[in-house]
Amino acid sequence: MLGVLIVIALVSAVGAVHQFGALVGNNTKDELSRYLDDHAHTTISPGGGGFRVDFPVPPTRQSEQVSTGVGTLTVPRDGSLVDDEVTFEAVWFEVPGAGPALTDRFLGALVALQVHQFSGSRIADSRPHKVGRAMSREFVFASIDRIGVKRYFDEWIIVEGRRVWLLRVGSRIRRDEAFRAFVSSFAFTS
Repeated sequence: MLGVLIVIALVSAVGAVHQFGALVGNNTKDELSRYLDDHAHTTISPGGGGFRVDFPVPPTRQSEQVSTGVGTLTVPRDGSLVDDEVTFEAVWFEVPGAGPALTDRFLGALVALQVHQFSGSRIADSRPHKVGRAMSREFVFASIDRIGVKRYFDEWIIVEGRRVWLLRVGSRIRRDEAFRAFVSSFAFTS
């Protein structure tokens, strides 16, 4: 009799766990897998930013110093730390003055300045290409932090007139699939 009760209790427990899993999602997956496989995300569209993008987890707002070649700006940055290791960041700003006359050259300068800002080494980059009404460029660089940890960054810079957007994914290993998902969620809103 006791054996039958134990079997019934085990079957009930397994059924309850299965039903609970349907309610809360697959909690055996990490945040990055849920973002890539299940398309679980948080969409942000900062006021005045002119864009929207999907983060794997809700981002926090911070600021970042960005060199533009004609000075350094303190600009907003929304960023998420995923699975205690992978960073997703969106940075946006307007270049002071009339804006760059030669967008291709300006993009090249921004790529070099970003790599320099992180004390990195460029691994690869793309040619400038159009995205809607803007020009953009993707590149990859590696940087070694103060404690000797190597991190890889995939970054996409988009320029339209005076407006600039940077999307960046950083990790101890290349996260190309995560970067592709992040940049493909980017859309202009104005």
